[in-house]
Amino acid sequence: MRISVIIAVKHQGSVWMGTDSLTTLGDRKIVSRLPVNHKIWHVNGRENLLMGSVGRVREKNLMMTRSDLFDDMKCRKHEIDHAYLVNALIPKMFKVVQGNKEETVERLENHYLLGVEDTLYFIAEDGAVLEIDELFAIGTGAAEAMSLFRSARECGIEERIKMAVEAAIQNEMRVDYPIILKRTGSTKILTMERK
Repeated sequence: MRISVIIAVKHQGSVWMGTDSLTTLGDRKIVSRLPVNHKIWHVNGRENLLMGSVGRVREKNLMMTRSDLFDDMKCRKHEIDHAYLVNALIPKMFKVVQGNKEETVERLENHYLLGVEDTLYFIAEDGAVLEIDELFAIGTGAAEAMSLFRSARECGIEERIKMAVEAAIQNEMRVDYPIILKRTGSTKILTMERK
């Protein structure tokens, strides 16, 4: 089970992501506002690469702290595309998960969303990569978040994402405040607390 929610949407040349801040470790609940614990992060501090993960904390930690997942030159030349993800990134992610195990690992525990400039991708546990047209969510609160986001068309993008994550918070006991928003094109972090 991938407990949590991350919603991602393409909007005006950027990919926006919103998530909750509750982490569960066994029967313990931990809420953290520290960026190192966020479920969404700018890869290697690059403002145009935004990644999010739901699932096991250990796997997210490994992916978040690796500096070699994305080729530096490909990033600078804006050559991160579907083919690169399938043929270069996914094999690297499998190797990270494999670690020092002798058997070959070709499965991730987590689901991922990846924003590359203005393009949005979903990465499944089997390494499948799908480019997303406009909107996608992952985690236990995904259905509620996507439904609310689609119905709140009169609001601005930040408010719509906030409302979408709040819908998941109201319906999922392992999703909670604060809500974190980030987007490609900026390393600014928006934190929204419970009112």
